[in-house]
Amino acid sequence: MVVACAKDEGTKDAELLPANADSAAIATEDDAKGPTSDPFGVTLTSTEIAEGEAWEASGQEEEDIDVDDGDTTAEFEKLPVATDDEDAPLLNTQSLVPQGLVQTSSSPLVCRPTGTIRQAACWARGVYKGNIKIAMMDGKMVEVTVYCHVQKGKELAKAAGKTLTVSSGWRSVDSQRVLYAKYKAGRGAVAAPPGRSHHNCGHAIDFGGSARTSGWLRSNSPKFAFTFVPIKGESWHFENWTVGPKVPR
Repeated sequence: MVVACAKDEGTKDAELLPANADSAAIATEDDAKGPTSDPFGVTLTSTEIAEGEAWEASGQEEEDIDVDDGDTTAEFEKLPVATDDEDAPLLNTQSLVPQGLVQTSSSPLVCRPTGTIRQAACWARGVYKGNIKIAMMDGKMVEVTVYCHVQKGKELAKAAGKTLTVSSGWRSVDSQRVLYAKYKAGRGAVAAPPGRSHHNCGHAIDFGGSARTSGWLRSNSPKFAFTFVPIKGESWHFENWTVGPKVPR
């Protein structure tokens, strides 16, 4: 059972996760260079770094990726379990919103997701930014603060007689490698190089369900702190940046 999401008022209730803390270990917006390895054994190759830098310089975006990640439980269970005394290394909300997006909430929702919470890596612009906490929702891996906002969206959709599901949430660098390889081979849509997709940090969600195919989702997404990101061919890609490293577009 998921407890009702509520704004974090500094409560010490044991049922709520601790607020995400600032961390000096995270590379800043102006620090384009940074670690290209993470604690989970992922290291970008020199080719991936070079292709990623060329991708950034070209201003290219992912497009037309209508991919359901499928059941990611097996990948999730390989990640280490997070404990409540571990602060997810996230920066303050005011400086984090990607260029061109509007921060729709300055107070992130906090709730207790169902099941185990695990640690994962946040990658942005080809750089390891720190660890995040993720939980399972609809068989997908979702960053825990984003989880709470999606849960709010599900409640609103249900009240409107619609369904709202997650088709893609946090995506590992290894999964991004698969999509990028398919794109390079001419067998898939335009996909960002590993470590360059907003899904690699957990703050991008591709939505599914009946709400996706109507105007309801775009009209109501600000109510649960999501912003529609007009990526070419994708009407289902939304992002929540109430917390997390800034990723300039």
